[in-house]
Amino acid sequence: MTAHVAEASEGSGRVLLWLDPNILASRQAVEAAVRLAAAYRSELETVDVEPPHVVFAEGVPIRRVDSSSSPAVSAGLDDDTARRSLGRRQRRTIDDLTLEFEVPASHTRVSGDAIDQLATMCVERGPWNVVAISRMPSAEIAPLIANIFANVSGATGVLVGSRRTSPWRGRVAVVAEDGERLPSMLRAAERIAGKDGSTHLIVAAPAQAAFDELEAQARLLPEGSARLRFAASRPTYGVEGALDEPLINAAPDLAIARFGGILLSDGAALSRTLALTGAAFLLVR
Repeated sequence: MTAHVAEASEGSGRVLLWLDPNILASRQAVEAAVRLAAAYRSELETVDVEPPHVVFAEGVPIRRVDSSSSPAVSAGLDDDTARRSLGRRQRRTIDDLTLEFEVPASHTRVSGDAIDQLATMCVERGPWNVVAISRMPSAEIAPLIANIFANVSGATGVLVGSRRTSPWRGRVAVVAEDGERLPSMLRAAERIAGKDGSTHLIVAAPAQAAFDELEAQARLLPEGSARLRFAASRPTYGVEGALDEPLINAAPDLAIARFGGILLSDGAALSRTLALTGAAFLLVR
């Protein structure tokens, strides 16, 4: 998340909720997307990306090619009807949530390569966009996130959910790895947690000197408040799982962390951490 996303004076941006037309959306991912939009008083737009349509000749039925990682298939009328029915149900659920949180919502259906469509939509609208992935965590999620960060330049963050669902308690964890990102991550956490929530800071550093410096910087920041709690963590020294205990103790509803960093170094680490915490994650560059 670049620093401007968390600035209170920044103009409203958008949360772009990517719906898979073939898969039921994660309730946790959807709710986290709506809460994020509400925290920034931004709008939420769902995008249903249909595979490309190709007409071979007049009078010949349209063939729909699935552009996801699954094999290409020809979708018949029954498949198309089921897909659209699922889409309508998901949009009704989202409309109910956005009405509850007073978030302006709109729905868009486009056709083509999903990453290309997301890139175009993020360039057209600003000043910031967070892409929320509605599908459940799987082996495909990490490459998908990496693809978004690499090719969707207008995306300042990616939101993913775990498979668990539990009532929102306003607990947001920040996994801080460097001083440059720290202020904006804390400001974002404060806004998302809300006035009755709490922010839990987990310092992620490979060695003691870096750990001490980052913790000291955090304690001096104006973003710190009575609601900011410092987790009892230690340097990781490159050990996998070194941050498990502070994450479990923080018990966050949502965590903000860098994708490709100390905590979430790769796809396996992301899948493991999602399962371990049961939290939604707002991933930053």
